[in-house]
Amino acid sequence: IGHKLYDFAFRAYEISLKIKSVDMKDRNELNKEYATYLISNSIFDGEDIYKFLEMGAAGVQMGTRFVATNECDADIKFKEQFVKCHKEDIGIIKSPVGLPGRAIINKFLTDVTSGMKKPFNCPWKCLKTCKMQQSLYCIADALMKAKIGNLTNGFSFAGVNAYRIEKVVSVKELIDSLRYEFEVAVLKLQGKKMALMTD
Repeated sequence: IGHKLYDFAFRAYEISLKIKSVDMKDRNELNKEYATYLISNSIFDGEDIYKFLEMGAAGVQMGTRFVATNECDADIKFKEQFVKCHKEDIGIIKSPVGLPGRAIINKFLTDVTSGMKKPFNCPWKCLKTCKMQQSLYCIADALMKAKIGNLTNGFSFAGVNAYRIEKVVSVKELIDSLRYEFEVAVLKLQGKKMALMTD
């Protein structure tokens, strides 16, 4: 998406005015060619989904909420860090490949940030932008270790709202909750429209 480290702390809500200014619905109704917009980042509940669909987005993409599900194949320790983290635990990091990312800050990342080199052998050489000799750790290795529950030697990326997750649930429970919240948001808007019509 073209964001650099210094401006990566954007949120979906903050770009909503830009999205709205595109007038996606109007362009669609005029049968002109238009870009399809899918919104990601900061989408947490059904009300968020409704808000962006109402603005004209074609859909939303959610990742973080589905990490804390029974069906996610990551270790339970990996999932529990999403449930236990606080807002201040989530921060922007610069990865060894030079790209920014939002992560749950743990001791591993604190050590890396303070300059403590984590010994590693690069098993993949997966990205040209990775300067292996200068890197403090292998990102692929750290992410794989975290996935299997070894958070001493790894970390996880997370969405800005990860701290709002309260428990690990099934995908069905999550979808049911999102659907209910979406329907409540629809009813709220209908109520506001009715109130305006009667004024």
